[in-house]
Amino acid sequence: MKLCPFCGRAIDDDARYCSGCGKKINEHDEITHNPITEAMLHYDEMPDVITKRKRKIVRCPRCGEHSLHPLSETTTSVQTSGGGYSSGKGCLGWLLFGPVGLLCGGLGQKQRTSIHTDNKLYWICNECGFKFRNLDDWNNEIESKIKQQKLEQYSAITLAVLAVLFLLIGEGMEFLGLLFFAIGVADGVLAFTLSQIIKREKEDYEKLQEESLE
Repeated sequence: MKLCPFCGRAIDDDARYCSGCGKKINEHDEITHNPITEAMLHYDEMPDVITKRKRKIVRCPRCGEHSLHPLSETTTSVQTSGGGYSSGKGCLGWLLFGPVGLLCGGLGQKQRTSIHTDNKLYWICNECGFKFRNLDDWNNEIESKIKQQKLEQYSAITLAVLAVLFLLIGEGMEFLGLLFFAIGVADGVLAFTLSQIIKREKEDYEKLQEESLE
């Protein structure tokens, strides 16, 4: 089949007149290429991607039933920060005023209390009552922990480099080196702990994904 050079309608290859606009078709007329019309001509030849694509349906990992309802659980925690020694201010004070400037690390550190709210989404099976995590929500939570773990890791490396630098410089800056080293070790331990938590959660996530999706 070919396309009418005037209206773009699909017509037979040997047609002398267009069945759409009625104009005469000459062999020397330029054929109009309409990508939409051409795609429609071969529509039956195209694979049905939509029908062949598997839709992932959530089911209960315990009994296999699909009758589920969502549940949102909210936990509230109170966090207190500040009121301690600031290594950044202490370092700046040391550079400006010498050893006495280390006291600047304890200035202006007001204790702050903040309320943190955490929402988690679950599925509840209407047949057996089993509760399990919503995979999308859980995946977002894992991604957030991965970002936090990377920040702690970078912080530990940076503080370790600064600690070595101050220890090598000497001239009374050993205290700052030891202080940064201690903070870096704490950040390193936290980063390692988070990596282990993330590893376990990923394993549990993949297991639940296999059991609850079909």
